[in-house]
Order: sequence, then structure tokens, then C-alpha cells
Amino acid sequence: MKKIKIYLILLLVLSCYQKNNTIQINDFSKSINDILIPKENGSYSNASIEIKGDVNDTIIIKFYNTERKYIGSFKDKLIGDYYGSLPVEFNFDPYKATKGQINVTYGIN
Repeated sequence: MKKIKIYLILLLVLSCYQKNNTIQINDFSKSINDILIPKENGSYSNASIEIKGDVNDTIIIKFYNTERKYIGSFKDKLIGDYYGSLPVEFNFDPYKATKGQINVTYGIN
């Protein structure tokens, strides 16, 4: 029982530093930009993005210094080491796409 309490306390402390956003994109007339700012002295270990969707032409997604292009139906997940020293940027550029639907979840943990 004592171990369970310790694990719960540890889980609560570590989860305080998580920042996650989920967005659904179906408006391709404009770009979307977001910045995740880490808490000072926070304990982080990774930056991740999960993206799934269907578009009629090329889009560009930039996340944590990585740029990817997607077209048609796609599903992708990226995870990178992150230690909380700098803000993490998310950018969606509709580029050549004019319609579609995209679900994106990204965060720092």
C-alpha cells in the first residue's frame, strides 16, 4: 500500500509539467501557429506529435525543428528528446491544399 501511495505522488508531480494541445483542422485558408512554453525548472523528457488526416494536396507541418510534408491520407507520430530549455513551436501551413480534415495532438511531457 505504501508503494502505491509513492507511485501516485510521483505521478502527480510529473504530470504537472505536461502541456498538450489537440486541434482539428478543416479550414485551409490560413496557417496555424502555436508555441508551447515550458514551466521554469520543469522536468520534461520528450516532445511529441501525432497527426492523422486526409487532404486534397500538400500541407506542411513543422514541429520542434522538424518539417514534414503530407498529401492524401496519412498518419504519423514523432517523438523526440526534450528537456524543457526552449519553447516548442507548432506550425501548420496549408501550402497547396484547399480542403480536408486533420487531427493533431502535440505536446511536451
